[in-house]
Parts: sequence; C-alpha cells; structure tokens
Amino acid sequence: MSKRSLKVLAFAGLVVFGLGACGSSTQFTDIWKAPDAGQIHAKKLLAVFLTSEEGKRRVAEDEMVKHVSKNVQAVPSYTILNMDQVKDIEFSKQKVKDEGFDVAVTMRLVGVDEKTTYVPGTVVSSPYGAAYGTYWGYSGYAWGAVYQPGYTETTRYVMVETNIYSIDQDKLLWSGRSHTADPESATQLVREVAAEARNVLMAQDMIPKK
Repeated sequence: MSKRSLKVLAFAGLVVFGLGACGSSTQFTDIWKAPDAGQIHAKKLLAVFLTSEEGKRRVAEDEMVKHVSKNVQAVPSYTILNMDQVKDIEFSKQKVKDEGFDVAVTMRLVGVDEKTTYVPGTVVSSPYGAAYGTYWGYSGYAWGAVYQPGYTETTRYVMVETNIYSIDQDKLLWSGRSHTADPESATQLVREVAAEARNVLMAQDMIPKK
C-alpha cells in the first residue's frame, strides 16, 4: 500500500448470492432495504454492470457470474443485450421478461477517493554513555537504532453502488454503497464486494444463512 502506484480500476463487481467468506478491505457505508422486502430467492438472476465500455462490461459480468450460488441460474446481461439494445428500455424490458428473469443485480462505479497519510520517522534512542563507552558497545546499539525516515502512504478507495431489483414486482429491494481500499485487480475487487455484500444481506435475513 505504501510507496506504490495503483492503476485506478474503471469498474467494479456485482453483488451475488452464495459467495464464501474471505478477507476483505471492502466496507458498505450506506445501506437501504425496502421495508416490505423478505428473503430473496432468485431463480434466474441477471447480472448487469453499467459502463460505456463493452470490454469492461464483459469482464465484470463474467466474473460476477462465477461466484453465484449453483442454486441460482445467473446470466451476464451482455449475452442477451448488446450495448445498443441495453439502452433501449422497451426492448430490454421485453427481452428480460421473455427470458424469465426474476431478479436483477446492478452495479456501477460512483467514485474514487484518494487519502494520503504521513508516517513519521523512527529511531531508538539511548541515554548518552549507556552504550557509547566502547566501540563494540556502541556498534551493537547503533546498528539497531539507525534512523528510519518518514514517508507517506496513499490509499485509493474505489466506491461502487449495488442495487438488487425484483423483476416481477419491478421494484428496488436493496441498495448499498461500498468502498474498497487499494484493490490490486478487478477479480479481487469483485470478490471482496460480493463477500461483504453477502455478509450484510445475511445479517438482514435477506438471503439464507449457509
């Protein structure tokens, strides 16, 4: 995290069901749940990543589908709607209905925040004379007390917005905004967002605890 430059990822992952827990640098800071929303039992889930770049859309949606529970049929949206069709609401609505989807999960990048922290230098000090009397005494002390200069640490937080919709009811069931610290790859980002979202959804009893 310190002294390195990370390329800001231009896309994020989708929340999916059934992902196992793992270590995460992702946190959800804003969460909303429909007051009448019960447990979500998806049968056929549409994974949608909103971006103007086709390549990034495909990579993100493919990665999300890999983590969906085997009990849920998950489909990347790009396989049924191309970039032109997805912007045609009436066409998309009919296509999704004809394909039999009951739940849609969407995600989009909403911002990147960078925070810099200064870490002060350190050195071990010893009262004069305690280790200075002989060369070997001083050498044994001083080599272990060399000054370490201060430095700055820069952390980049990728913020994403995730929504879960009921296609049948045409309503928003759950929404959350998360931030992930210094993701090293799209795969890691997707995995962490999915894992943390799953924890939140289980805690809210919106998906079965497994």
